[in-house]
Amino acid sequence: MTESERSVKLECSYCLSSDDCYTTGEEGHGIKDADFVLYVTAISTKRCDSVDTLAYAAHCQQEAELDRPVAGHVNLCPASLSTHRHDREILLSTVKHEILHALGFSVGLYAFFRDENGKPRTRRNRYGKPISLNKELGYYEWDRNTITTILREDWWTGEGKVVHPVHMMVTPRVREEARQHFACDLLEGAELENQGGDGTALTHWEKRVFENEAMTGTHTQNPVYSRLTLALLEDSGWYKPNYENAEELHWGRKLGCDFVRKSCGEWINNKIEKGELPTPFCNEIKHDGRKSLAVTRCTSQRDSLALCNLVPYRKELPIQFRNFAKIEGVSQDGTKHYGGSVELADFCPYSQEFEWKLPNTTIRRDSRCELEGNNREGEDILEVYGSSSRCLDFKQPWRERKCGRVRSLSHYMAGCYEHLCRNGTLFIAVHDSPLYPCYFEGQHVHIKRITEGWLREGTIVCPACEEFCSQCKAHEKTDEYIDISRITKCPNPGDPDLDEPCSGSKAALWIAFIAVLYRIWTDFR
Repeated sequence: MTESERSVKLECSYCLSSDDCYTTGEEGHGIKDADFVLYVTAISTKRCDSVDTLAYAAHCQQEAELDRPVAGHVNLCPASLSTHRHDREILLSTVKHEILHALGFSVGLYAFFRDENGKPRTRRNRYGKPISLNKELGYYEWDRNTITTILREDWWTGEGKVVHPVHMMVTPRVREEARQHFACDLLEGAELENQGGDGTALTHWEKRVFENEAMTGTHTQNPVYSRLTLALLEDSGWYKPNYENAEELHWGRKLGCDFVRKSCGEWINNKIEKGELPTPFCNEIKHDGRKSLAVTRCTSQRDSLALCNLVPYRKELPIQFRNFAKIEGVSQDGTKHYGGSVELADFCPYSQEFEWKLPNTTIRRDSRCELEGNNREGEDILEVYGSSSRCLDFKQPWRERKCGRVRSLSHYMAGCYEHLCRNGTLFIAVHDSPLYPCYFEGQHVHIKRITEGWLREGTIVCPACEEFCSQCKAHEKTDEYIDISRITKCPNPGDPDLDEPCSGSKAALWIAFIAVLYRIWTDFR
């Protein structure tokens, strides 16, 4: 580039809507040696009217020689911004997400991508522009060596198999990263989003396939910028990414061609028929439109609690998104209405982090184990949230017992608890408890504690030590464990048996009641 080309100098033209545009600032001397200039605003525009829009971005200018974007614009919608600590992750990820759109992950830039030799991937006309301009959509169309449409002719649905088109980014590095991630050599490339309309479709990764990759079309949980997104930037021909900075994407990792090339409905159906869990998808109903049926589970990384987001919709889902032939407790016709609450994921249900507000307050909590602020007073299942906490599964729901009364906490099948790695052994702890050793995967730790006048009983299932600790030693697999403080064997790993409480105040009321009856009886003698 010449010196004049490297000195970007622009005044800012801005449109609140298609018929309300204005220009601010004056063209200046530019920024010498700038590779890219980003204009950031926070203005309530017409595009911000959608409740689903947190921000949006676009490139503003491309340099002449290689078509690389040299200026971009990001607008953050003020009404959607939150600086609450629970939203900090979303806010930072949103800004990075929009910057990447301006850098190249954009439907308006695909036709300008170049190969490793600097040659255009899409054919050009005599003026050096891509040969096909889609005037209706407002962008140049790309050749099939960049994005191609593939027909999945045996797409499984609850109504039978249908033809399902998918749009694939098929550039070399993207294809290779996708194949490596899913362990599928037959994979044609990386699937792009097929829903959401302008601004979402084709300009994000497919949510069903890449769930929490940060460049999918909606934020759900734990966004990561993976090697796949860096590969797209490299395949643009404009950047050389440092792959060591990529974040690890666990979703779909090494699950094979059946996961990535077939419908989630087929994956779920096949797993259930084999008696296996359909992870990372799920089939537990969150609510049936009348009452909550939600059950907490651990995310695959054990960093948070999650709920299966399978819910009923008022209208029948489009046939290609009917992912169940049957659902327990739901009629055949009713099944057509059930799908995951994230529509961009092709209505596929999966376990998702959640948040809530405390009653009669503005205090918010969410299900991430690492946030100490998520601790609650009078915790039913004795959870502990904090930097050393991870999610652990239960053998069965916790119970509360008191004076012959029994309550089952059936909505809980997982919780957040502290962990510690010491001398090759994993230890766990519940609220205000000693450390319990976990000697082998699947070992049960029996918790029995009297809190707030109730005997609370739960059984935590130990994970593999290797999930949490860098150094682990083998222990004998037994139903007993050694009480380190007493050097004795205990038949039930965890707490000793306790008698259920019966409050003194209640006993006193019974004595007083009997005394009154006796007095009445003596008065009538």
